[in-house]
Amino acid sequence: MSKLTRLVQAVGTERPSLQETICHRTANILNEHLEPQ
Repeated sequence: MSKLTRLVQAVGTERPSLQETICHRTANILNEHLEPQ
């Protein structure tokens, strides 16, 4: 499995407020390091 898939599965087992925090942090990291095409 890819690392992103494992991350999503792991976050899915956390409580909703933590899921939201992790989702926002992950989105911010991806936004900083990936350039849209």
